[in-house]
Amino acid sequence: MNGQVRLTILVVAAILVVASIAESMRPSQAMPNFAQTYDMNCEVCHSVAPALNAYGRYVQRSNYSSLDAATIHRAIPIWLGETAFYDTMDANLPHKVQFGNFALHGAGFIGTDFTFHFHQWVWQSDQPGGTDTLWLTYNKLFHRDGHLTVGKLEAPAPSFYSQFFDLSGFATPGMTVGEHAYPLANNRWGAKFDYVKSWFTGSLAYLGPSGNLDTATKWGTLDTDKTLQWRAVYARPDRPVEVGLYGGSGVFTISDGTLDRYNSTAGWVQLDSTHNLPGAILIYQHNYDNNPAAGAPAASSHGLTEEIFEPFTVFHAAAVVSARNELTDDGMGTIGHTGNVDFSIIAFRHVSPKFTNALILNAEAVLAANSTPGWKAQAWYVFTIGRLH
Repeated sequence: MNGQVRLTILVVAAILVVASIAESMRPSQAMPNFAQTYDMNCEVCHSVAPALNAYGRYVQRSNYSSLDAATIHRAIPIWLGETAFYDTMDANLPHKVQFGNFALHGAGFIGTDFTFHFHQWVWQSDQPGGTDTLWLTYNKLFHRDGHLTVGKLEAPAPSFYSQFFDLSGFATPGMTVGEHAYPLANNRWGAKFDYVKSWFTGSLAYLGPSGNLDTATKWGTLDTDKTLQWRAVYARPDRPVEVGLYGGSGVFTISDGTLDRYNSTAGWVQLDSTHNLPGAILIYQHNYDNNPAAGAPAASSHGLTEEIFEPFTVFHAAAVVSARNELTDDGMGTIGHTGNVDFSIIAFRHVSPKFTNALILNAEAVLAANSTPGWKAQAWYVFTIGRLH
């Protein structure tokens, strides 16, 4: 076991010890623990897991504090997940199914004022895993509408950047301009404040490294962005339409030791599927880099994402099919045009006070200009480890 994994286990253990001293911890994550605690199907918070519907996005942005602590305290806050993954575009294993992806998850309350979430890969891509998420939130600010979070957290951005059923991430928030790759959708170490009302969310965060636990304090390294990122969202938990803006300003050190000072602004619209219309996502993002590469002039860049998706039922199982088109222009002569078609289905699920589990299957065709299609597939099995109290 390497030093980073040992350190991660110690931090997670410390969180659990503190929680047990304060009060028993119970989960609030909208996955198997959430379903077990409330004895409800995934569709309460998800269109098709893990993609969030309007209510699920509200729960996420309130850092789970909108849930009832007394109810959440009934279940064990830890659940496990195993993922088998196949990717024809993997440079090292293009035609091999990777089974070495086992993760430990936890989410819940510490008392009534603090919530937390962690996702630690015990084994990832057939080797010791890294820290995906590790945050703690204090929720008793501004009449419980304010939430202060520290740790490795989700950046202020649309919820579908972190919770969606497509196997490929979104290209628009991760555009590369010269030597700088935008990290606007990455989980990163830092601090964030969210103000969440029933119809509005405003967020501000200062973010640094995006690596594992051993990088959490390495804010001065040359390859680390330091970003002030924000978002403003109009959304109601009982309405299928969401409209938002997000952006960021930061600095990145390029290869000649000088600084690239960059900023970005984006807008998005999300429509959940209804009886009459499929779901849809539209994103437009504009960026500016004053020093994108050694010896290069300033660059203005932009990206556009369009996606539609339609949930349906197959043999009583929840499924969804989606199609995405993305166009990026780095302002330096490189234009990218990609797309993907995805299918996801909850193959089975079982929810009971004693045990909850589910198997989610995903398949994706990746399409890029002037290249042959790539194929990805994933089987994701999740399960709780204890009964309700």
